[in-house]
Amino acid sequence: MDIHAIQFNERGDGVPAWEETKGLVIKKQGLAGMGLVDGVPVQCISPQMQVLFHTGYKLPDIQIWDLELLYKKFGVGNKKIIED
Repeated sequence: MDIHAIQFNERGDGVPAWEETKGLVIKKQGLAGMGLVDGVPVQCISPQMQVLFHTGYKLPDIQIWDLELLYKKFGVGNKKIIED
């Protein structure tokens, strides 16, 4: 599980608090996911946004596994990536 702090701007978009992402804005639609942490509902990024965040760099095995789970559960992502 990854937990990252974000702030919401006046439009409801998320602005990450971690320095490496300066200028990154997560649109409100990308924050429409829901999950459970120890049975408690929590707002999270959507499955589609999770896939987007796993692009543009060489993925470690654990993140390939993450993408495989997203594909199996939500049908999002690129099956070819997880098969390579």
